[in-house]
Amino acid sequence: MIDWDKALLDFKNMMSQQDSMKILKMIEVGYKGKLMILQILLSNNGKLFAGELAQRLGVSTARVAVAIKSLEQKGYVNRCQSETDARKVEISITDSGAEIFNNYVKQADDFLKEKLQKFNEEELITFTKLSKKFFS
Repeated sequence: MIDWDKALLDFKNMMSQQDSMKILKMIEVGYKGKLMILQILLSNNGKLFAGELAQRLGVSTARVAVAIKSLEQKGYVNRCQSETDARKVEISITDSGAEIFNNYVKQADDFLKEKLQKFNEEELITFTKLSKKFFS
């Protein structure tokens, strides 16, 4: 019989190791916050209204405004008043913002690829099947 408490503890211990934490941090940073804003902008021809951005992220417009201000100060996005509706603010990604996002993705991909290359082909197939089952 499987001891699920021990299995959970073993899994938590494995995930708390340094490389595991680095992977989790990359995922968390990439899918929350400022990098997610840059990704959404890139997937929408580089611009979107602030309200739409908040809606896609599932957060308040106030929270998005704080993140946008930070990104704007770093030169990663620009904001301007809508030409058709003065109440709306359009956010657009700058070349610098696109570059920083693409560099992050490359760095994360390189790190994960390095970890995956530790598997032989059979192990990689098994890992992929188990990961799909785990995350489904």
